[in-house]
Order: sequence, then C-alpha cells, then structure tokens
Amino acid sequence: MKIKKAVVIGLSVVLLVVLYLLFGSYISNVMIKTKEEARLAEITLPAESGNLEFYLDNVKSTNLKWKNAVLIQGWVFNKKAQVEKRKLYLVLKSKQNTFIYSIDKSNVPRPDVTLGMHLDGKVNSHGFELKIPSYGLKEDTCSIGIVLEDETGSYFTMSNKSLFVSNGNVTLLAATPEPRAVSNLVTLGLQKPTKTIKYFIDKIDQSNNSLTIMGWCYLDGLDAAGQKAYVLLKSNDKVAIYDVETRLRKDVTKAFSNTGLNLDSSGFLFQVPLKGLDTGNFQLGLYITRVGETGNINTDKKVNIVRPK
Repeated sequence: MKIKKAVVIGLSVVLLVVLYLLFGSYISNVMIKTKEEARLAEITLPAESGNLEFYLDNVKSTNLKWKNAVLIQGWVFNKKAQVEKRKLYLVLKSKQNTFIYSIDKSNVPRPDVTLGMHLDGKVNSHGFELKIPSYGLKEDTCSIGIVLEDETGSYFTMSNKSLFVSNGNVTLLAATPEPRAVSNLVTLGLQKPTKTIKYFIDKIDQSNNSLTIMGWCYLDGLDAAGQKAYVLLKSNDKVAIYDVETRLRKDVTKAFSNTGLNLDSSGFLFQVPLKGLDTGNFQLGLYITRVGETGNINTDKKVNIVRPK
C-alpha cells in the first residue's frame, strides 16, 4: 500500500509539474491580475469625430511586478467642453483584432497642455497613463485611438501613430499625415513686422493626397503663449495665407532654456488636401501676431505642389 501511495503521489507531482509547464505562463500572465494593469473593456465604439485633441507623449516597455508590459502616456481633451469627470479607453486596432482598455489614470494634471493649447484653465487634468500586459499583445502593428466619455457625450478618434509589437518589445511608429484638413485659407492684412521670427521646419510632405508642413516658430524675445501663426505660400505677386493648428513643443522651451521664454506652444501643423491647392513652385513663409507685435519671414524652404493623378 505504501508503495502504491508513493507512486500515486509521485504521479500527481509529475502531473502538477507538467500542468505548470503547460499552463503556468497563462495562469500567471492572464488569470492572475496585478493591481496596476489596464483591464480589457467591452464597449461599443462610437463613430469617429473631430471633437478630441489627442497626443501620445511616451510609449515604452516596462514591468508590472512579474509581468512584461507597455507603458502608454499622453493627453486628450474634448475641444467643445472640458469637464472634471470623464472616462477614457485606449483602442488598439490591427487588421485582425481590436483591443479596448479601460484607463484608470484618466485625469493626470497637465497644466502645460492647458497653456500650450490656449484652454480656459478651469480644468487641467488632461493627462492619462496606463500599463498594458505584453502577454496578450500579438506580434502586430496596431493603430492607436482613444474614447472619451463625459457629461456631453461619447467621442472617439484615432491618432496618426501606430504601435509595433515584436518579441515583447514595442515601438511607436513615426507619425503619418492626418487625412483631414487642419488648416484653412484666411483673409488677412499682413502688417509690417516689428519682431524677428525664430523658426525651424521639421517636415514638408506630400502624401495621402495632402500637403503637410510641421515645425515651430515664435517672435524673438516673446513667449509663444497667445501667439497666432500662419503659413504663407507665395508665388509671384500672390500670397495665400493659411491658419495652422498649434502643437505642444516642450522640447523647444528646453532647447532655448537660456532665454527664459515659454515656447511650449510654438509648434504648428499645416495640412491641406492637395486638390484644394494651386500647382507650381511656392516660397514658404511664416507670419506671427502676438499682442500688437508681428513677424513676417520667408523661410529657406520652397514647396513644389503636384496634384495627384
């Protein structure tokens, strides 16, 4: 009897070891949750809208106690109304799958966003942060989106960035031009400049049937907060003036820290469908107004606009 009992115990131990080897990873990574990890959510995605301003600050590999994970940080706000109470969900979409994660840290203080995006200052909690276990992420490329729910409704938008997952590592892929127009042709009397413009053009791109120009600019000696910037396309005696979308550029403030200026809102994005532009060669200019001061400059860039066939 003792021998038989020992055999049974031995077989049981072997069985437990085999089960652990087969299912231990699944149990520890999927069945046993950590307090900090984002949970999958079952919600119906609303139709995409242009109500949200959404930006990703940081995406990198990290740890959740015994688990490998992806840390995602950024900010988002409702353009029409910023309210204290809100729910956020992160969306990862690939060709095969759509994963939706609840964001518990959905109201991280971000006064820099309030200042840089010229918001009213009553609400500063635009930031968010979440950690997603890597175990459930297949090797794939996922577009990143976000859902915001508040007292005014439910809103959904996709970003222009993607997440590439491979061997447990994550990479935030370079931004691609947004398909929507963000700039509009405006009628504006150009005033004689009173200040010099400091600028840099990061990108000029014609793809996805749009002309996209990204960079930063500000009036020398003045904070960028409160400024209005415009892109000028000049050809012969004609000048087309377009407004731009302000982009947060804390890196510019850091780069020129010796000036003591706040240049967080010096970034800009110009984007217009090619079908709405005249073809030909254009000199790229910049125009800025801020509290009675103005600047007007021809940059060192030229744009050859070619419409798609």
